[in-house]
Amino acid sequence: MRDFYDFVTKIWAVNSELEEEEMRETHTPFTSQELVDLVHRAGFEVADIASLTPMDRHLEYYGVTLESMVKLPNRHSVLQAKKCE
Repeated sequence: MRDFYDFVTKIWAVNSELEEEEMRETHTPFTSQELVDLVHRAGFEVADIASLTPMDRHLEYYGVTLESMVKLPNRHSVLQAKKCE
């Protein structure tokens, strides 16, 4: 699923001036809960997390049609955390 997500975030650039640059980037998608778990394991207490951009909106913007039974993670999230004492 991670490889698929990475691919669909790049295909808009195929045959464009940005293709080479885009294909070199790495996206690391996490669900909100996976992100919270990672931050917690790093010694932080999560105060708040909010989802900003559904992946569907990103794909729609670039004219990518996707038929999937799996809901992709949101493209952008904002997380507020503080270091545990």
